[in-house]
Amino acid sequence: LGNYAWGAALLAHLFDSLGNYAWGAALLAHLFDSLGTSNRETGVAGFFPLLQVWAYYHLPSLGRGVARRRGAVPLLQCWRFCRDERSLQRQVTLIHDTLDTIPFGHVRWTPYVGEDDATQPWVERGHPYFGRDIWLHCFNTVVPLHHRLVARTLGLHQAVVEFPTRQRSWERPGRSFRGNQQVTDWTVQVWEQLDDWERRGKKVVSEATSDEDYFWAYARRYGAQVYKGTRRPLDPEGRISSLEGILHSTIQQRDDLQAVVDQLRAELDRAQQMVGGASSSREDPGRSVLEGQLASAVTRAEDALAQLQEREQELRTALARTTMLEAEMTELRLCLEAAEVARWRQEAEAAAHWQQEAAEAAHWRQEAEEAARLRAEAGDLRTQLGEEGHRSDMLRSEMKGLERALALVGRSRSVTSKSGIPSRSAGHYLTGSSGRRRNEEEERRRCERAPEGSETGLRAMAPPSPRPPEGMGESG
Repeated sequence: LGNYAWGAALLAHLFDSLGNYAWGAALLAHLFDSLGTSNRETGVAGFFPLLQVWAYYHLPSLGRGVARRRGAVPLLQCWRFCRDERSLQRQVTLIHDTLDTIPFGHVRWTPYVGEDDATQPWVERGHPYFGRDIWLHCFNTVVPLHHRLVARTLGLHQAVVEFPTRQRSWERPGRSFRGNQQVTDWTVQVWEQLDDWERRGKKVVSEATSDEDYFWAYARRYGAQVYKGTRRPLDPEGRISSLEGILHSTIQQRDDLQAVVDQLRAELDRAQQMVGGASSSREDPGRSVLEGQLASAVTRAEDALAQLQEREQELRTALARTTMLEAEMTELRLCLEAAEVARWRQEAEAAAHWQQEAAEAAHWRQEAEEAARLRAEAGDLRTQLGEEGHRSDMLRSEMKGLERALALVGRSRSVTSKSGIPSRSAGHYLTGSSGRRRNEEEERRRCERAPEGSETGLRAMAPPSPRPPEGMGESG
C-alpha cells in the first residue's frame, strides 16, 4: 500500500460511492491475468489490496475484520483483520462455496451508468468493444474481462481449458481465444502456463466426480504427457462442499431447462393447433416444417432435461455416500481418539506409579541416611561413655592414693609427736602431692580448652609410691 498514489487511495476511500463499477469482476480478472506471468515471489501491488477490500466487504464468511479507525486512508487501515487458523485448502474451499451459493442473476452489473463519456476518453475508446466483450474500467484503464477464465479459476464447470495469448513476455495479454481444439496441441502451445499451473498446485474443477476422472479426460483430449496420477488425500468436508455446489448449479440448470421445455411445449401445442385448424386441402408446408423443428427441439430439450435429472440423482447419491463416509470417518476418528486417550491414561497411570515408587525410594533413602546418622551418634556416645568411665577409674585410683597418703601423713604425725623430730619424708610427700594436684588442674584446664575429638586428653597418672625416698627412714 505504500506505493499507492494519493488519487488511488482517495478512490479506495470512496469505495461505497462507486457502486456502478464491477470491482469484484475487475479484481478477479486482473488476478487471473497475473497467473501466467507470476513468479515464485509473492507481492502485494496493483489490484490486490482492492481484492482484499472487496473480499472483506462482500464475503463476510471469510472472517470480516473489526473496524478500528473510521475514515482512515487507505481503506485497509480501517480494519484489524482476524487471524484465520484454518488451512489454506480449507479457506479456498470456503471461498468456492461462498461464490457457488450466489444465485444466478442475483448480481446485476450495470457498467458506466450515468457517466459522461466525453470526460472519460478511455471509455470512449473502448466503445467499439462493448458489444462483443465485457470491458472493465478502473484507474483510467480499460481491460477485457475474461469471465470464462475467471469462472474456471473459481472452480466452476468447464469443458476445456482456455489460456490468454501472450505474443511477447513484455506485452499485455490479448483477447481470450479458443483456437482449433482438434488440431492445437496445448501442451506445446501453452507449456509455460501449464507448468506454472502444475507447480503452484492449482486445481481445475470440472464436472468429473473425482480428480482422477478429470485428469484422465484431460489426458485423452490433450495428450497423456500432461496427466499426473498423483492421488490427493481424501477431504470429506471439501468433497461434500464441492458436491453441494455442483448439485446447486445442476438444480438451477434443471430449473432453467425445465422452463425452456415448458415454453417449447407450449409453442409446439400452439403450432399443432394452428396446423389442425387450417384446411387439410391447403396445408402450409412452412408450418409443418416449423412444427417438426419445434418437436425436434422439444425432444432434445427433454433429453437434456432427463440427463440433468439423472445427473442430479447421481450427485444426490454421491453426496449421500460422501456424507455417510464422513460420518464413518468421524466415528473411526472418535474411536482412534478414544483409544489414544485410553493409552494416554495408561501412560499417565504408569508415570504416576513410577513417581510413587520414586517417592518411596527417596523416603527409604532418607530413612537409611537417618539410621546411619543415629548409628554414628550412638558410636560417639559410646566413645564418650568409655572416656567418662576411664576418667572415673582415674578419679577412684587418685582417691585411693589420697587415702593412703592421708593415712601415711597421720602415721608420720603420730611418730613426730612422739619423737619430736619432723618427718622429712612426710613433708616431701605432701610437697609432691600438692605439686601433682597443680599439674592435674593445669592438665584438666588444657583438656577443656582443647577442641572436641582432639587426641589431647586426660592422661592416667600413676599414684605416688607410699615408700619414702631412700635414706629417709623413720627414726625410732
